[in-house]
Amino acid sequence: MQQTQNKIAYIFGSSGGIGRSISLLFANSGYDVINFYHDSKIDGGIKVDVCDMNSVKKAYEKAKKIAEPDVIINAFGVSKVGLLQDADYYDEIFDVNMRGVYNVCKTAIPDFIAKKDGHIINISSVWGICGASCEVLYSAAKSAVLGFTKSLAKELAPSGIAVNAIAPGAVDTKMLNIYDKKELEKEIPYGGIIKPKEIAKTALFLAESNHITGQIISPNGGMCI
Repeated sequence: MQQTQNKIAYIFGSSGGIGRSISLLFANSGYDVINFYHDSKIDGGIKVDVCDMNSVKKAYEKAKKIAEPDVIINAFGVSKVGLLQDADYYDEIFDVNMRGVYNVCKTAIPDFIAKKDGHIINISSVWGICGASCEVLYSAAKSAVLGFTKSLAKELAPSGIAVNAIAPGAVDTKMLNIYDKKELEKEIPYGGIIKPKEIAKTALFLAESNHITGQIISPNGGMCI
């Protein structure tokens, strides 16, 4: 395993808009970043299917040969819009948004406990707080991530491990392309649609903060207070 003085950040979901911004900001802030992707290949990144525990374990062990993590960020997610009565994608939504977080955390926790240090940051959604019509399954899965985060924070706090979540509002990523952005901006009192770099700044703040654990920070521009 390579010795390094820089802190190591594992970013799961680095090919997405938020994950990519987090990866860039952490790299520019002195972290050594190991990127994990699923569909969109990243040069030097590690391919993983977060829904599959064996895939997560293999990817994690491959990354550990480079360096063990100090920070793990789960920045992946998938959403589909439609009436619940027509939805036939329960497994897909929950497997990615909730099972993926479970798989990554369960895999990494033993190493964090062994050194009694570490930060876990889960990217949820503002809809996990207040819910969204026609995104019932997505809202429910992201809400589950918040409950998971709070409970795990209590469990791991005695071991010196911080677990927090970010619940972004409307962020300018591909996931937002299905909406009328001009109409959506009318629902956001402060500053309109959020840039991914603002979520990245929140993640960096949490990664470098001590005594903050079990918290949900929601950069949403006032659309949900």
